[in-house]
Amino acid sequence: MTPSIKAGRILIGCGSGLVFATGLAMISGVITTDISSVSSLIPLAAIVFLLIGWLTISGKGPLIAWFPNEISTEVIARIEKEVDEREKEGKMGGAWAKLEATVLDKKIEEE
Repeated sequence: MTPSIKAGRILIGCGSGLVFATGLAMISGVITTDISSVSSLIPLAAIVFLLIGWLTISGKGPLIAWFPNEISTEVIARIEKEVDEREKEGKMGGAWAKLEATVLDKKIEEE
C-alpha cells in the first residue's frame, strides 16, 4: 500500500467519525442547523476530512508532497538515486577544492 492510500484512509476514517459525531450531536440537540454557530464547524470539518482523504487516495491534493503515491520499491529507487547524486556532488566539490588548493600553492610558489 502506498503512503497516500494509508494517509487517505486515516483521513476518511476521521471524517466518517466526525459525520457520526455530527449525527449524534444533532439527535441530542447539541448542534443546530444554524450555520453561523460554532457547532457547525464539526460537520464542516467532516466534509473537509472526507474530501482531503479522497483527494489523497487518488494521488492529488495538498498532502501529496508529504504522502507520495509511490510503492516502496519506487521510493527506495528514488532515494538511492538522490543519495548517489549527492555523493557525486560531494566528490566533485572535494575535487574542485583540491584543484583550487594546488593552483593557489603554485601561484604562491611562483611569487
